[in-house]
Amino acid sequence: MQEGYEETTGFGTITYVVPLDIYPDTYNKQPLMYAALANQKNHMAVYLSAIYASDAHRARFEAAYAATGKRYDCGKRAAYGFGDSRNYL
Repeated sequence: MQEGYEETTGFGTITYVVPLDIYPDTYNKQPLMYAALANQKNHMAVYLSAIYASDAHRARFEAAYAATGKRYDCGKRAAYGFGDSRNYL
């Protein structure tokens, strides 16, 4: 993990965040979460919110994951897609 980032807990998960002292201008005044690990009832989940910031990054991640031969299950949110990230700024 790069210096300056923090490992913390939030929403019942282990989260990796950009602290407010580095990036204070968040919409909800909470640290900016970029990854989380969760132990759900029937599966383990990895949340990578940063891949949705760019369609190119998301496509590159999906291609790399598909190359592993494992089933890609990204849930409802990613299945519908976010489109161009500029629509959400």
